[in-house]
Amino acid sequence: TFNSVMIEMYLHKIPDLSEKYIYLNDDVFINKPLLPSDFFVNEKPIVRLIKDTKYSEIESEQHAEELLYSCKDLWFKTIIRASLLAYRKYGRKELYRPAHVADAYTKTMVDKAISLFPELLSLNSTPFRSETNVQRLLLSLVMAYEYDCPILLQREPGILYKLLLWRFQSLEWYSRTESMRTFKR
Repeated sequence: TFNSVMIEMYLHKIPDLSEKYIYLNDDVFINKPLLPSDFFVNEKPIVRLIKDTKYSEIESEQHAEELLYSCKDLWFKTIIRASLLAYRKYGRKELYRPAHVADAYTKTMVDKAISLFPELLSLNSTPFRSETNVQRLLLSLVMAYEYDCPILLQREPGILYKLLLWRFQSLEWYSRTESMRTFKR
């Protein structure tokens, strides 16, 4: 598969993976020492989310369906689908997005989330990303709602940072992660 949504649903099945694990995308870098307490509190993973600014909540199932219909962004549709499944199960209306950071999980909690939503396997079993997919956000919502894991709301980087400040990062930051051609560019 080339579908990262599907791959993320099976990370907990990696042989010899510890019960507690950290997942980060290949474009997230750790640039300072971290402690287990940065990811787990009282043995529970910290769930890092961003409150959506455009749509603060799912008002009803019909509202979620209307969002799915009107939304053109494939990735955001996967967020809406995850939120809709959580809304149906827990009655929670908040519309979160996953923070683009390192996320903490436990294999037990991920197994439980997948068992609670058996439709994940069929919805996510496409070889490429699809609007029918369900974002791993659902796993985080299950950890928060089912296991009472702490939610830490993250702030999205401001527009000035996005436009300017990243340009002042040291080039050393790129030196071991990109090809020489990219480094020069």
